[in-house]
Amino acid sequence: RKGGGSWNHDVKERQEIERRAMEWVREVYQREGYYINDVSAQNLGYDIRAVSGGGERHIEVKGSKSNKLNIELTPNEFACAKKEYGRFYLCIVISALSSRPKMRTFRPLPKCRIWIDESGIRIRVKEKIGAIIKE
Repeated sequence: RKGGGSWNHDVKERQEIERRAMEWVREVYQREGYYINDVSAQNLGYDIRAVSGGGERHIEVKGSKSNKLNIELTPNEFACAKKEYGRFYLCIVISALSSRPKMRTFRPLPKCRIWIDESGIRIRVKEKIGAIIKE
């Protein structure tokens, strides 16, 4: 799930990417003075609730072993971003398995068609809904 974009079929590697990405994001937000609550098992559409005197952030964490930005949000995650765009944050940890991972943080603008990162770069987002049917 957290490997994003191009699907990684190695389950153990995907789990390690997810673990490291979550750990990295927790550490960054704790250093910034946030109280961290891991809610990933609750299927809320985000992984971390981060609270500080300045407010509350609902953070979805994605990780990638590559250094390229290429992730997918689940329908539940995207619905949460649309519903809570004022406090929804997407933290993408690239090169998650390296000794020098990097984190990019995006916020959706209203309607979630355009997202903006911490440096002001805007990206367009395309909503995609599908299904896999097997016998």
